[in-house]
Amino acid sequence: MEQTTVEESQRWFVAHGWHFDNNKDFVDKDGKFFDYPTQGQHYEYLQEQIRDLVFKEMETNFDLEQHQIPKAKGQKPPVDEEEKKEFDVYCPTIFTSKDATFKPNLLVIVQGLGMVPPGQWARKLFTNGLKDQYKLATQMPYIEKAQKHEDWGLVLCDPNHASPEPKTEDTRAHHVLRVWQDVVAPSKAKNIMYIGFSAGTVAVLDLYDTLSVRPEFVKRVKAIALLDGESGASRQAQGQDGKWLQDHSRAYCQKGMSGFLGPNSETVNTHDHDSVPGLAVDSVFEFLDEMLQIFGEDVIADKEKSQ
Repeated sequence: MEQTTVEESQRWFVAHGWHFDNNKDFVDKDGKFFDYPTQGQHYEYLQEQIRDLVFKEMETNFDLEQHQIPKAKGQKPPVDEEEKKEFDVYCPTIFTSKDATFKPNLLVIVQGLGMVPPGQWARKLFTNGLKDQYKLATQMPYIEKAQKHEDWGLVLCDPNHASPEPKTEDTRAHHVLRVWQDVVAPSKAKNIMYIGFSAGTVAVLDLYDTLSVRPEFVKRVKAIALLDGESGASRQAQGQDGKWLQDHSRAYCQKGMSGFLGPNSETVNTHDHDSVPGLAVDSVFEFLDEMLQIFGEDVIADKEKSQ
């Protein structure tokens, strides 16, 4: 495929008037969708602009804030300006709702692998030529539902941060652990919930493997939703902690993948992996609410008072 410079892609982008229309479809000034066979040389630039537009919506319409999560615990940004620039390149940036760490309930979302930034599930859905993909491609429906709960905080992780370093299963798991260390664990939340999609399920379950021996983790984490990735079934069979995971998790799987389902699983009505989160959103939040009703700190306290 023909190579282009950033400047060429920028001119192409402006000349074609790419934008989100009133239906939230990403189209050019003539209402046409992106065509990869003829426009693929501009794909990465286009996706960067979509990323920035989604970021702007999260900040403007949902009042979310960006926070850096250094790779090392306790690491501070350098004072030197040049060193700070390099630090920024390699430092993941998460999004959180305002006062997220002061809410009694905290929801943490981890997307799949690839060049997928916070706020998105699958960037290729923006450019697949189909209408009505925005609510499937982005995490906006999840953000909207979370913010309907006034006592919920929200954290969107950044395991695929746009640094030159290669991303692996270990780097993704490390990022989710660092978010726990810097944001989740120090928060005031009594009830913590995780949602992982695709490879994000592995990162969340790796966090469980790392921290499940700690009373704080099994006491505060009330729900884990696993979307079309690892179901957790193999880990449920390991030791006493498997019972906790079985009680607190649920897996959501695309049609035709029932052989991979564990005991607490649901099939989502699609054969498209990337569409699973968007189509499962109502069921996922029903599950989260159910877990809070059963295991929520305030619920348990009320039960103890009545005894």
